[in-house]
Amino acid sequence: LFRSGGGGSVLVGDFGTANYNALVTTLQHRLSSSFSLLVNQTWSKCLNFADASGDLAGTAVENPNNYAMDYGPCGSDYRDIENVVLVAKSQFAFANRIETALLNDWEFAPLVHIQSGGVVNVTQGADESLTDNGNDRPNLIPGVPIYLHPARRQATGEQYRGYLNPAAFTLNTVSGTYGNIGRNSFRGPGSLQFDAQVSRIFPIHESLALDLRLEAFNVLKPPNFSNPSASNPAASNSTFGQISGTSAARIFQGAVKLSF
Repeated sequence: LFRSGGGGSVLVGDFGTANYNALVTTLQHRLSSSFSLLVNQTWSKCLNFADASGDLAGTAVENPNNYAMDYGPCGSDYRDIENVVLVAKSQFAFANRIETALLNDWEFAPLVHIQSGGVVNVTQGADESLTDNGNDRPNLIPGVPIYLHPARRQATGEQYRGYLNPAAFTLNTVSGTYGNIGRNSFRGPGSLQFDAQVSRIFPIHESLALDLRLEAFNVLKPPNFSNPSASNPAASNSTFGQISGTSAARIFQGAVKLSF
């Protein structure tokens, strides 16, 4: 952890702390004649003062004189993660030899990954604290809903991109002070990804075999949205709180392998 009293003054020490607690549950069906199944869930919480930033080139905390103000969720804090992995092999009892040769021994392996939203750190966008480190945070207005819930569509227009409610935030305008919002206090949208693989090995002769494989990533392509803009909730900033992008494109790839 490092802190400073300005943009060019950095103090390095061992005064930072972090902790991680998690509960991991797993359900497993080991490979039998036709399928295996693995389901796991991680419910966790990670807290620290600042995230690792590589080379020390700036200040990570809001208040250089009280870095405990930044104790909050880690940048990598995803509270809930689920994975479902299935490997199934076609084993039908066909009387016809041709049907058996064409439809049996195909392997289907889907993977479902569900993840809760990552942290969003709302910042002021101005140096009201007079610390010259660029990490000031604004004030939260009590009683105003923080999140908007519009119907997000692939369309232009501000009404489809809103996520954080600009009316719930106000700039801190008292020089030498800090806003009342904690670090990484809000959450972005969660994500769902479905990957799949279809493959089969065709024996040709003794040790000679042909392996056909088709893989698809994010095959269902649900709209996984990126985090919203979270800097400067001033009335003049029309993009604050809006989501401007998506992640996880759909990708297909195939392979043919000859083993001998």
